[in-house]
Amino acid sequence: MEAKELIERYNAGDRDFHDAELQWVNLQNADLKGANFNGANFNGANLAGADLKVARFRGASARFVNMRNADLKDADLQDADLTGSDLQDADFRSTNLKDADIKYANLKRAKLQFANLQGTILECAYLQDANLTGADLQDADLVNANFWNANLAGTNCKDIYLQGANLEGADLECANLECVDLRNTRLKNARFEGANLEGAKLQWTNYQDTNLKNAKF
Repeated sequence: MEAKELIERYNAGDRDFHDAELQWVNLQNADLKGANFNGANFNGANLAGADLKVARFRGASARFVNMRNADLKDADLQDADLTGSDLQDADFRSTNLKDADIKYANLKRAKLQFANLQGTILECAYLQDANLTGADLQDADLVNANFWNANLAGTNCKDIYLQGANLEGADLECANLECVDLRNTRLKNARFEGANLEGAKLQWTNYQDTNLKNAKF
């Protein structure tokens, strides 16, 4: 489907585009909030700056998509594949990303407050300065992810895999890190004040200048 046809149908009141073939389509700055893209193919598409609030992308394939500055608040991306996508400055607040595949994606400065990231694959993802306050990351795969200066205060990180991740300067105040795997992780200048680290694996970890005040071990 071409961008022109999709936008014309949307403007005419159509919201159902499930299983649509939209690879490489240019929808930059398009207003598509509330649309149904479940199972759609967006591989290589340009959705930079698009308004996708409350849109549905369950099971959609959006590999190597440009979603810079896109607004995905309250959207549903459960089981979506966003491998290698550019998600810089995107707004995922309260978004459902459960079991999504976001490995190798660029999420620099992304807004992920209170997002559902249960079981999400973020392996080797880049999350510098991202805001994940209050997000649910239980059972997520964050191996080798980069969280430099990210805000993870109050997150639920129970049973997540963070082996080899970079958490330098990250804020994990009052986070639940029960049984988390932090082996070979960089924690220099990170803040764990009031965090729960019961049962965590912390072998070969760099704690230089880490704030562990009132942390629970």
